[in-house]
Amino acid sequence: MAELDHTAVSIRFAGKNLDPNSLGERLRFIDSEITKSTIMTLKSGVVAWSVKFAYLDTMSLDKKIEALLTKFTKDMSAWNLGTENLKADIFYGLFLDEWNQGFSLPAKLMKELSDRNLEIGFDVYSPTDSWE
Repeated sequence: MAELDHTAVSIRFAGKNLDPNSLGERLRFIDSEITKSTIMTLKSGVVAWSVKFAYLDTMSLDKKIEALLTKFTKDMSAWNLGTENLKADIFYGLFLDEWNQGFSLPAKLMKELSDRNLEIGFDVYSPTDSWE
């Protein structure tokens, strides 16, 4: 199985009572050149905050996730309090250039995501030549 050529990863939070600044302070979020932060208010009144790994390069998916997590606290009690009334997830965009490409996530990284109460979501995009 060939590795994925292009991936995107972000941490997302959503909720009607979400205050991104307060949550960012609780999770000790540090904005940097590797992150792109977006805040939206949806028609339903839900506020959504997304922090995306900004570079589109060949870095492996797990390394992108690890780099993104370094921009937040390692204090699990802060994560538990911060996400208890919110939808929180780590979101992957997986872009295939060929059929049968794949990836794996190390057990240690999956535990870190679980400890932070982050659901994992995937969007998988087939090779563009198959869209016709």
